[in-house]
Amino acid sequence: MPRQNQLWRNRKERKEWARRLQSDDPRLEVMHPGAAGIDVGNGSHYVGVRADRDAEPMRRFGCFTADLHRLAAWLQGCGVKSVAMQSTGVYGIPLFEILEERGFENVRPLSVH
Repeated sequence: MPRQNQLWRNRKERKEWARRLQSDDPRLEVMHPGAAGIDVGNGSHYVGVRADRDAEPMRRFGCFTADLHRLAAWLQGCGVKSVAMQSTGVYGIPLFEILEERGFENVRPLSVH
């Protein structure tokens, strides 16, 4: 029985977090306002910035060199200073090099297991 209560509580918590994240004021503390997150893939990269940085804060970019330069230019235009990349393979290496070359601080590949 405790297991069911635990699952229900987790579901309830997940729903509450989803509601808060979709609201105008999710009441989350902003730690790094000039940061962006990138989900690195083999066919495309998904990039997110703060909603107040761009009218379209989530974007998809291709993986070709021109796409990576467009991605970096967009981040610069959004005033991004640092980047966290979720990359589980070699696909993030070219992007890492371009971002580092353009002067982004703390370009951090995050590994997820």
